[in-house]
Amino acid sequence: MQRFLCAAAAAALLAASPAAAQEKTKIDFWYGLTGQLSKVIQTFCTNFNASQADYELVCTSQGDYDTALQNAIAAYRSNKQPAILQVFEIGTATMMLSGAVYPAYQLMDDQGVKVDWDDYVGSIKNYYADTKGNLWSFPFNSSTFVLYVNTTMFDKAGIKDMPNTWQELEADMRQMKAAGIKCTHAYEISPATQWEQTHTIANVPLATNNNGYDGLDTKLLYDKSIFRNHVAMLKNWLDLGLATYYRPKSGLSSREAFGHGECATYAGSIAGYGATLEEMPKDQTWKVIPLPTHEGYTRHNTSVGGASLWTFKGFDAKTYKGVAAFYTWLGKPEQQKAFSEATGYIPTTNSGYQLMLDSGSYSGPRESMRVAMESLRYGEATPLTRGMRLGNMAQLRQIVTEEMEKIFAGTVSVDDGLASGVRRSNEVLARFAQGYAGKQLP
Repeated sequence: MQRFLCAAAAAALLAASPAAAQEKTKIDFWYGLTGQLSKVIQTFCTNFNASQADYELVCTSQGDYDTALQNAIAAYRSNKQPAILQVFEIGTATMMLSGAVYPAYQLMDDQGVKVDWDDYVGSIKNYYADTKGNLWSFPFNSSTFVLYVNTTMFDKAGIKDMPNTWQELEADMRQMKAAGIKCTHAYEISPATQWEQTHTIANVPLATNNNGYDGLDTKLLYDKSIFRNHVAMLKNWLDLGLATYYRPKSGLSSREAFGHGECATYAGSIAGYGATLEEMPKDQTWKVIPLPTHEGYTRHNTSVGGASLWTFKGFDAKTYKGVAAFYTWLGKPEQQKAFSEATGYIPTTNSGYQLMLDSGSYSGPRESMRVAMESLRYGEATPLTRGMRLGNMAQLRQIVTEEMEKIFAGTVSVDDGLASGVRRSNEVLARFAQGYAGKQLP
C-alpha cells in the first residue's frame, strides 16, 4: 500500500508538467466505496491521469453501492450522468435492461481496441456477460467467499486436516468445544455468502431459468433446495451453542469476532482479508480455505462478488475514446496487481493473477489469498455456477435475511420461514418482470 501511494505522489508531479497541462477531456467516474478503499481508488485515478495527457478522470465517491446506483439513475434522467459508474454485482440485470448503457464489448469494438476477453477469469466474466458471452461491463473490484480458519485454535483441539464439507466443519466444531474453545464459528446472516454460494458450489438451482439468466419469468426454488437443509443445519448449530450468532447492530460483526481472535472460523468475503491481517492478535495464526460444500455434492466454483464498471450512453466520441483508454489501462497486468495488493480484492484477469504469482505477491502472510482465485477458477463452469441474474436482488437478499432471523429466533419453523421467503421473493420478481414487460435479458 505504501509503495502504491508513493507511486501516486510521483504521478502527481508528472501531472504538473507542461505536457500534462494542456486541456484534457473530462471523464466522470462515480463509485460506491468509502474510507481506505476510496483513497485507493483516488490514487488509482491520479495514476491514470498522469499516465497520459489527453484525459482527466474525475473520480467521485457516492457513499455506497446502492446510493451510487440511485444517484446515477436520477442523473441519467436529467442528462447529468457520469461516463463510468461502479455498480455492485447484483445490479447487473437492472443495468442490462435499463437501455442506458453502452455495452463494454461494443464500446471497445467501436473504438478499434482489441481486448483479449478470454484473459478475464471465466467465472468473473460469465457474471457480467450476455448469453453470447459478451461482456457488458468491466469487472473491477472482484471478490469471492472463503472460510477463515484460526489454525491456533485448530491446533489446540488437535485438528490437523481442514474441513471440506459443512459436516466435517461441524465435527471440528464439536472437537474444539470439547477442547475448551468457546466460539468455534462466528455467524451472521449473509445471503451473499451462504444463500447464493451454497447453491453455486453444489451446482444446484436457486431459481428457475438457470437462476434467471434465461428469462424474466423466474421463480425462486430455495425452500426445497439444498438451502433448506443448510438453514436447518445452521439453526441446529445455534441451538446447540456450536456457533455464535452475531446479530446486526450487535456491536461486533462475525468477521471482527474472527479477526479479534475470539472465534475459530468464519465464512465471508476475501475482501476482509486485509482487515483481518491487521487485527489478528500476534500470538495467533490463521488462513483461509475454500468455502465448504455439503456431503454428497461435487464441488464447483464459487461465484464473484464486488462490482464492475458500466459506461453510460450520451457522450461524444472523444469521451468514449478516453473511457476505452482507461479500461485498457485498467486491464494491464501491472494495474491488476497494484489494485489487488492495495485493496485485497482479487485480480480479474488470468494474466494479472499470473503476475502476482510470479512476483511473489502471494508469499508470506498473504499466501492463502490464492484460495479465493482458485475457488473462482475451480473446475468447469456450468450454467448454474455463473451466479444469479435476478431483478431487485438487494430486496431478495433482505427478504432472506428477515425470514432467517425469524427462523433463528424460533418464531417460525425452517420450512415455514423459507416458504414465506420464496412467496415474498416471487412477488418481487413478478413486479420486476412487469416493469420490464416486453424486454428480454441480452
